[in-house]
Amino acid sequence: MKYFTKHTIIFSIIIPCMLLIMAHSVWAAILSFTPEQITVGMEQEFAVEFFLDTENTENINAMEGTIFYPHELLELKEIQDGNSIINFWIERPKKSTTGQIRFSGITPGGYFGRNGFIFSMIFQAKALGSGAVKIHEHNVLRNDGLGTAVPMQIHQFFFTVSQTNSSAEFIVKQEEDRDPPEAFTLEIAHDQNLFGNKWFIVFATQDKGSGIDYYEIQERKDNSMQDSSWIRAESPYVLEDQGLTRFIFVRAVDKTDNERIATRVPQSSPPYARYLVWIILGAVVISYFFVKMVWRKRRK
Repeated sequence: MKYFTKHTIIFSIIIPCMLLIMAHSVWAAILSFTPEQITVGMEQEFAVEFFLDTENTENINAMEGTIFYPHELLELKEIQDGNSIINFWIERPKKSTTGQIRFSGITPGGYFGRNGFIFSMIFQAKALGSGAVKIHEHNVLRNDGLGTAVPMQIHQFFFTVSQTNSSAEFIVKQEEDRDPPEAFTLEIAHDQNLFGNKWFIVFATQDKGSGIDYYEIQERKDNSMQDSSWIRAESPYVLEDQGLTRFIFVRAVDKTDNERIATRVPQSSPPYARYLVWIILGAVVISYFFVKMVWRKRRK
């Protein structure tokens, strides 16, 4: 009896420990929603935040996936990505009416930590019932230079729409955002494998309040912007002026219409500027010899 009891105690300690070790080896990171569940009333708006938890075991630098929600029960009002751990969106999550939110992005240098905010979704309940918000087709990559896929544990979000309004903390409260997007720089590059080796410009910034809504760009011959010249743009953007002789302005606008403008000066001089330099130099040389000739005549 003592022998049995002793071994029972040993196994009761060892087996749970082995299961914990196995769990961590299988699931290296977690994608989850906050809150995990909520009950709301008809027409109420509520926020669902999307997080990455690396469990302090992984360094993640890229991710993609598709979030599905029952659009017959919920209306997606807005997506906010201000202060996201994703620095550069390849496919920024956008407002949708199809019940799907596609996203992909990278974090240069990687992310290592708990509760890494990716983005939040503002929903409005439009019909009674219950359902879930899920993520599928996900792919999270390790920051190891090889793009190794990381095993993921996925948590869903569950909700119920009832006749009674909720006072839960995730019910949306309007907050004023007066801060512009963060300052950013414009990088010009070309690559024989991209856009037929044409020059393109790369830009990105963040807004920690309401999030970036859109970018606009204009190319100008002089250092002056015109309100009528802005056009919507996404990074990377192929430049109209392949001679790189124009000023480039990029405007980042957040979802409450705060804006930040970045400027890039011409990388090359326009042809007429080079001609003007030669004309000026020629005039200087001619003036020099003319003055010298007049001075000699006066001395005689």
